[in-house]
Amino acid sequence: MPRYGLPAGHIGRKPAGGFRQRASVQAKARFGPWRPVMAILLLAMLLLGGRRAEPAVAAESQAAADMVSTDENASHVSLLPSPKGGNALLVKYPWQTHRQASLEICVVPDMAETALPRRPPRLVSSHVRGDAKADYYRAWDRGSAGAAVRSLPLGDATWDLIAGINWRGTSGVCATRKIFEKDAVTATWAVFWPLEPWSVDSRELRLELPPGQFREAGQMHVWFLRGEKVLWQQRLSWPGEERR
Repeated sequence: MPRYGLPAGHIGRKPAGGFRQRASVQAKARFGPWRPVMAILLLAMLLLGGRRAEPAVAAESQAAADMVSTDENASHVSLLPSPKGGNALLVKYPWQTHRQASLEICVVPDMAETALPRRPPRLVSSHVRGDAKADYYRAWDRGSAGAAVRSLPLGDATWDLIAGINWRGTSGVCATRKIFEKDAVTATWAVFWPLEPWSVDSRELRLELPPGQFREAGQMHVWFLRGEKVLWQQRLSWPGEERR
């Protein structure tokens, strides 16, 4: 006998159909043909959003690193007496954390009517590659047998690669170049790379300038580079080789 007015066999079952089922059927009928298109659009949005986010994150990370390492008013360089006479440069900075790090120096004599340059030549990142890099390393290797000098065209100028045994008892190399005007030296450049032979530890360098290259007192500008990027720079007075 039917109970509660329901036909036999329907006791304990939910009524067929209902609002949810009808709504689902209507939604499928309305959006069914567009579902593949909507899925493709959603996938494209996710892919494009991911690609846009990656450079943004990378840029933020690089900006954060530059904020830590870049110092326009640096005070990392000081002078100290060199065992070979004259002065050496003491650089206190975590140099080893940077790949392709180099140090470029320019001294303008006090008697020269020339202003200190505003930009370094970026010698290593711009010109030390390929055959020039191989020649650079060969000149460095010759320094292990004693002082050696080799002229090497780099870019539009010729540099002297001066190699020899440094204060650590290992071979180091320094590229130097003099700028002349009316037979007078108006600037002398020195580029130290690689930096490992001149290291005291991972946070300190002791650089010996090649004898005879920086005799005159003047103004010195020092740039520390990571590749072609200047991380910091500093100006200081250079007393010359004869003054200690």
